Amino acid sequence: MITRIFEKEYATLDYDPSVPCVIATTLKFMMLEEFKLHLDFGLEFMKEKIKETGKMMWLPDTTLTGAFDDEGIKWVIKDWTPRAIAAGIKHVGFVISESEWTNMATEEYSESVKDNGEKEGMTTAFFKDVESAKNWFRDMSINQ
Repeated sequence: MITRIFEKEYATLDYDPSVPCVIATTLKFMMLEEFKLHLDFGLEFMKEKIKETGKMMWLPDTTLTGAFDDEGIKWVIKDWTPRAIAAGIKHVGFVISESEWTNMATEEYSESVKDNGEKEGMTTAFFKDVESAKNWFRDMSINQ
């Protein structure tokens, strides 16, 4: 059963224990502090759950997102991602948007993970829907 763990007018976080993953749905453009609050809340939740499950996926659903703030992307790359890797988050599955601006930001993030994160054990992938991302993570978990 999926549980809503965070809800604001700009974003939600849902926990799906069957995967396990946190689905981060962006509902509209976020100011930098809102963006940080949203991601930090999700990371703290995942840190607790990974102690129980031994694994966790971060699943950002960007289908409704128009754009991301450049400072926010830099913060995710330099601050949030190293903390996520240290916490044991090894998989990030993006549900992609039809917005070119959003996809540019997610690709920038993915490239930074390839440059830095994969050597630390984090893998990113892109999907057309949430279920495809969940299935990928389940497959990855079985093969580990």
